[in-house]
Amino acid sequence: RPGEGRAEEAAASLTEIVERARRAGVTVKVDAGTGTGAEAGTVSGAASPAETTNRESRGLSSLTGLPIPTSQTAARVVAEALANTARHAGPTSAHVTLRPEPGLLRIAVVDDGPVPGWAPHPGAGQGLRGLQERLTALGGTLTAGPRTDAPGFATEAMLPTGAFGRTHG
Repeated sequence: RPGEGRAEEAAASLTEIVERARRAGVTVKVDAGTGTGAEAGTVSGAASPAETTNRESRGLSSLTGLPIPTSQTAARVVAEALANTARHAGPTSAHVTLRPEPGLLRIAVVDDGPVPGWAPHPGAGQGLRGLQERLTALGGTLTAGPRTDAPGFATEAMLPTGAFGRTHG
């Protein structure tokens, strides 16, 4: 199928993004797939790091059926959110959820906030702004800010999986 290789690259990119965050000290839990809960390919408490990575890869590979702009933008959202977690909260925990639903993909990256004694390392401040523009161009939404239920930060995006952006003619 046309574009299938690029969609698989986006899923592989998501796996690398999660691994990069782990190398930066962030404990990342991934919940990716169709449906909800355990039948969704939820990754939790695996017996070994290799098993965790394999289960996550299977869950992330379920996103390869999405349109390429959705897969690529999902990877960008997760990358930016996890980079912000590492930069602003240090070696904390983060939960990544990628949930395909009819007509859209829901993405959430929620962290537990800074670890005690962590000194934030702010970036240039353009990442979330750029994501907002990209998501808006695709007809999606982005919200990001402090969690209201606990310490930490939440980045949430909704991306349509149908026609994207405005028609140019």
